[in-house]
Amino acid sequence: MEPEMIWNVILSLLVPIAIWVIRGISAKMEKIDDLLARTREEYATKYEMREQMTNITEMMHRLEDKLDRVLRRD
Repeated sequence: MEPEMIWNVILSLLVPIAIWVIRGISAKMEKIDDLLARTREEYATKYEMREQMTNITEMMHRLEDKLDRVLRRD
């Protein structure tokens, strides 16, 4: 076989494999970009978290008061 023929065979095998790998990496990067964008949309701000924690704390205090009243009756 001639060296040119061997080189053409090697290129014919490597180029499609390289293209397939690059397309796979590109698809994964697009998926990661979409997930990152979704994460940014669903991110809670400090103010929202503080408000939610305040609400939870108030509910826990009310529950604690109710438990105290129930236990005092016995």
